[in-house]
Amino acid sequence: MTNFSPLSVDSSEQNFHTDLSLHLASLFYPILIETAKNKTVLTYKELIELAKQRHPNDTDIQKMIPVRTGRVLGVIFDFAEQAKLPRISTLIVGRKGECGEGIKNKFDCEQERQICYAFNWEAKLPEFWDHIHKAKAANAIRLQKTIKISKVKASEIMWEFYTANRSNLSPEVRNFRDHIIEQLCAGFAPAEVYGPYLKKSA
Repeated sequence: MTNFSPLSVDSSEQNFHTDLSLHLASLFYPILIETAKNKTVLTYKELIELAKQRHPNDTDIQKMIPVRTGRVLGVIFDFAEQAKLPRISTLIVGRKGECGEGIKNKFDCEQERQICYAFNWEAKLPEFWDHIHKAKAANAIRLQKTIKISKVKASEIMWEFYTANRSNLSPEVRNFRDHIIEQLCAGFAPAEVYGPYLKKSA
């Protein structure tokens, strides 16, 4: 039996994005660009609903829940930082009209939005698709180097890790049991797999 201490994710794991997060980010990004053109903002819920409407046959987006939106937007935020682009993820807000704590405490979100509204996003679209492609390719290489385990072993690791870190995880994590087991079977570390389901900081 493996003993897990309470969840602690280092910086390399925080910057890791699963193929699922990369895929969902590719569905969100065009909507964010339209939002910038319209010089407005969207709530997390509105963003998800628009994506679901546009991709009714995509099972991944249909299962999307607001608690995971921050992690997916992290893909877009990281891309913007690497490419030195305006922080377009500031166009997505909570019910109170504010960005998440991680962004709000570091940046002037209203100023960032004004920069986004004036930016020519179409010119940078190829860079975004290239970023997604390269990230997925890196994941594929990483997958080849990992040690795969059985579903039985993965289920044991999943339960032990969940039990040790329950207070740090969103209750919705239980809805993604199959995806978690799949990632663990592929050899990804538990902290990486559970990263998207961390509760947002107060």
